[in-house]
Amino acid sequence: MTHFGILCPAETGHLNTVLPLGCELQLRGHEVSWIGILDGQPKVLSAGLNFLAIAESDCPQGTMARLFADLGKLNGLTALRQTGNVLKQSANWLLRDAPGVIKKAGVEALIIDQVTASPGGTLAQFLNLPYVNVCSALVLNYEDSIPPCFSTWRYNPTGWARLRNRAGYVVMSRVTQPIRQVVSEYRQQWQLPPYSKSDELYSKLAIISQQPAKS
Repeated sequence: MTHFGILCPAETGHLNTVLPLGCELQLRGHEVSWIGILDGQPKVLSAGLNFLAIAESDCPQGTMARLFADLGKLNGLTALRQTGNVLKQSANWLLRDAPGVIKKAGVEALIIDQVTASPGGTLAQFLNLPYVNVCSALVLNYEDSIPPCFSTWRYNPTGWARLRNRAGYVVMSRVTQPIRQVVSEYRQQWQLPPYSKSDELYSKLAIISQQPAKS
């Protein structure tokens, strides 16, 4: 049997998706450990899974509530930029602390939330571990026929709408630049090839999503 490690934000919507998956794997005889900050510990332990902490001094209990409270005061592009900054911090903590934690625990494969695809995929490549991605929210793949996840645009297959979508993805790319910078620094340090967008680090084995059917 395999020891799976789960990488995902310590947020209810993401935990509610990946923890049942972890429980099912555990029922099938595998060992499952969630790797993250202390805010995720209560839900992980109540689900009966192993909890492996990172960034304990940087992220005491209540960190996510504080970050969300600050984020709730913002809107539009300002909120989007702040979300990018939060994800940048999370990427740094993960890449800094998780390698040692994963090696010590004997994790053999990773289940990586798509929100953490870039740092998670980099971590898996560095440790030479197989991994799959789970889309706990809207699918984040860059696709010019689909409006970016942060927009309120309706689906439209026409040429002008594709151009609009591409412009939206350019904005999204600029907002997530701080995350790419952190990941790129670790990739250079670990002598991994450079990358330009998160799609390049998505799993080649499987990307699992749960999207509502079009009504």
